[in-house]
Amino acid sequence: MSLEEWWNLLKDSGWLDEASEDEAERIKAEAEQYADDPSWAFNALAASGGDAECIENDGDYSKWVVEAYEEASGGVFAPKNVKDAVDWDRGVATVSFEVGGKVFQTEFAQEDDYVAVEVHEFMNEVMAALGEPKRFYILPTDDQTYGLVCVTPETYERACSLGLIPNQEDWPPAED
Repeated sequence: MSLEEWWNLLKDSGWLDEASEDEAERIKAEAEQYADDPSWAFNALAASGGDAECIENDGDYSKWVVEAYEEASGGVFAPKNVKDAVDWDRGVATVSFEVGGKVFQTEFAQEDDYVAVEVHEFMNEVMAALGEPKRFYILPTDDQTYGLVCVTPETYERACSLGLIPNQEDWPPAED
């Protein structure tokens, strides 16, 4: 598929209906770098992301992870009083914050320096508790980095079914 076809399918998916005008312009500009191989253009959808191998000390979830989710949300998720701690002796981490006038906290296993999968699940539970229809999704990757998007489940599923976002199991494509 060409980049123009990719862009037209993105419009058809409803993705741009959920994006601000500035966000749509950002996506289009970033997608241009994939003109030679539009199969990678889905990376332009990520409003945020990071390195999944970044948890070493207290404060790392606040600095690297919660901030990435806030940025990806486009203003929908704006936590305050973010706190986190990693207890390496017990192999657990905690994250807490206030958003929408409510306090949310979770504790989860932290066995290495990778962002725990439970944090992603927790962020989507918070979105649901706030009555927000959008959810966070981690885009497919071929390394330890990740890209985050925040759209409704229907839009994400439509984008996937239109071939705009590959399945993680099929990514990256095998080299010939």
